Amino acid sequence: MNQKPVVFVAVESSWHGVMRLPKLIAKAGADMVLMCRAGEVLACSRYTGRVIKVGGTPEGFCRSVLGHLRKHGEAYAMCIVPDEGLLAELYGCHDPLVGRLLPFTQDRATIEFVRSKLAFMRECSSIGVPVAEFRICQSREEVALGLKSIGFPSVVKAVTGSGGSGVRIVRDEAELAKAVGEVGLPLALQAYVAGRPFSTEVLFERGVPVSWSSSAQLNRWPNTLGSITAKQLIAVPGIEPALIALGRRTKFHGFACIDAIEPHDGGPVVFCEMGPMQGVEATADKRVLTAFAAAFGRILRDEPPLPRSPLPLDRSPIGLFPETFYYLQSHRGELSNWVVALRSLRHLPYDDPRLLIRLSADLLSGILPRLGISTLITELLSRKSVAVSIT
Repeated sequence: MNQKPVVFVAVESSWHGVMRLPKLIAKAGADMVLMCRAGEVLACSRYTGRVIKVGGTPEGFCRSVLGHLRKHGEAYAMCIVPDEGLLAELYGCHDPLVGRLLPFTQDRATIEFVRSKLAFMRECSSIGVPVAEFRICQSREEVALGLKSIGFPSVVKAVTGSGGSGVRIVRDEAELAKAVGEVGLPLALQAYVAGRPFSTEVLFERGVPVSWSSSAQLNRWPNTLGSITAKQLIAVPGIEPALIALGRRTKFHGFACIDAIEPHDGGPVVFCEMGPMQGVEATADKRVLTAFAAAFGRILRDEPPLPRSPLPLDRSPIGLFPETFYYLQSHRGELSNWVVALRSLRHLPYDDPRLLIRLSADLLSGILPRLGISTLITELLSRKSVAVSIT
């Protein structure tokens, strides 16, 4: 009888975005070994196998991961690092074992392509992937020159950043000056594209996209460039050639997330950035989870991929738990937002009791008290009518 493949997962910082990863790995027919800090949410999942708890500094955690791979790396069919902080540590590490942890070619140019918004924009044009007009600016004088051709509104982007931390939309000189001061130099000044932002989660096999799912970004928190709190599955015609080009450039092997914008004027999709998938958010939809798991299992067993068939789309909003409840902290007066948040409870791991208990405890202790529910009820009762709509 063939032994199950084993996937090694390393998570240094605790967050809920990866809570579906153990189930995805289990449905792919694999076992999971987790290295994490004490209290990590993934350690509660019944789909997680062996748990190795590590303390110390981020640098020490990184050394522990590499030390473990040095001893046991041959046992793993694949390694996954769904953690921005740990990835940042690995990007600066020159140990050859880092190649087992990064899901793309380990050369400096490719690391910069994936990590740096500036490198991504600069190189995409040469591989046939559309990006909005931009200027790389090393000084405030170059920002002023770039503005003459790009104009307002425009987007200021830092070299690196996540969750919108290095991006600012500016509409006048005052906002531009503030953004440059916050982001720092060098930076990219890019034309603003009015359209529907979306993300595509992709599973690559040695540079070839074998399964993917696109979703529109409905709500973000704490601002319009922050973390996604609700999304909607969408079809994006013509995206496959760009995925093929990006896979060929990076030799990605594993999960990736690609952000892009579908312009309102019907123009071609423009791409914003690409990186290792931090959470498998689209797998909140069971059909997407099944498709990803089937494709991932074939990769782990070194079997040829099956032809990809389009998934039927459920266009109802998918609230991401617990992010959608964070969104309620600043948008609690709109009943439609409560509907989306309550619907996100459908995607909780009811088949995983220990994980469900942990997530419920986090919700009750850390989120609901900040929502001021009694105040909300008073506000709603004082209204003559409340429109219920989700857009």
